[in-house]
Amino acid sequence: MPGKKDDHLRRGNLAEELGVYLLKRCAAVAHVPQTDDVGIDAVATLFRRHCSRKLLAEQAFYVQFKAASVRTIDYRDEVEVRWLKELQLPFFVGSVSVEDASMSLYTGHNLSRVFLEHAKEEDYDAISLRLDSEGAARARKHGSTNDPRVVSLGPPVFVWDCREVADPGFVDKANAVLGPWIACESRNIKLREIRYFENMKWETNEPAMPTGAMMMGSSDPSKGLVHDLEAMKPYVDKLIMHIHSAGSTEDIAAVALLVALMRRYGVEPEANSVFEVLAKLRLEELAKVKPDG
Repeated sequence: MPGKKDDHLRRGNLAEELGVYLLKRCAAVAHVPQTDDVGIDAVATLFRRHCSRKLLAEQAFYVQFKAASVRTIDYRDEVEVRWLKELQLPFFVGSVSVEDASMSLYTGHNLSRVFLEHAKEEDYDAISLRLDSEGAARARKHGSTNDPRVVSLGPPVFVWDCREVADPGFVDKANAVLGPWIACESRNIKLREIRYFENMKWETNEPAMPTGAMMMGSSDPSKGLVHDLEAMKPYVDKLIMHIHSAGSTEDIAAVALLVALMRRYGVEPEANSVFEVLAKLRLEELAKVKPDG
C-alpha cells in the first residue's frame, strides 16, 4: 500500500533478519524468501573451525524464526503435523529479541519424543509447540479431544547476542553446544521409523548429555517385528559382507542364525550363495563339538 506499512509485520520481518544475522556468525545460512516460506525461514550449516582462517560447514539444520513475544507455534491439522514430522533435517526455533539484539535457539528434541507416541498411521491431528521449560509434553489422549497435543520445547539450548558474535572464540563455543544437538537429532530422524529415540538432557549454553534411549513397541508385535527386520536389512547385508571376508566360525554361525530368523518372518537379506555354503558348513562343525565336561 503506497505510503503505509503494517508495523506488526515489519517488526516480525526485522526479527527474522536479525535472527539470520546472528546465525550467520556460526553457520552458513540460506535465507528462505517469503514467497517460498512454508514454515522454514532458513537452512543453515554449522561451522567448525578448521584452522585460524578457515571454517568448515558440516552439519545442516532448519530454523524457524519468531519474535520473542511469540511463545506458541501451532500446527493445526494432519497435513501440517505430517509435514513437520517428515522434515529430513533437525528443526530449531530461533526466538529473536530485537530489543536485546539477541536470539534464543530451541531444539525440536522434545518434539521428536512425542512423534514416537503413535505409529505413522495414527499421527496427531494438531500440535502446539510451546517455547518454555515446563517439560517434554503435557499428556493428551489421542482422539479424546479436539485440543492439540501440547509440546513444551524446554529451555533454549543456545542464547547469544550481537556483542558475542565479535568474540573470536564464538564459533568454537557455538559448535561445542549445537554440534552434538544436530548429530543427535539427525540420528533421531533416521531412527523414527523404528520408533527409537536417543534422549538428551541440557542446560542453556552447555553441551547436552545423553541419558539413554527410549523405544516404543507396536500394537501388533508380529507386524512390528517384521517392520523392524525390514529396517535392519541393509545393515545385515553389510554385516554379511564383513563376516564373509574375515569372520570366525562362531561369527558366521551367529549371522546365519540371524538370517534364518529374518527369513522366518518373510524378510530376505542379500546373503550370497558362497556365504550360504560357508554358514552351513560352520553350523555343522559347531554341532559336532561336544560341550566341555
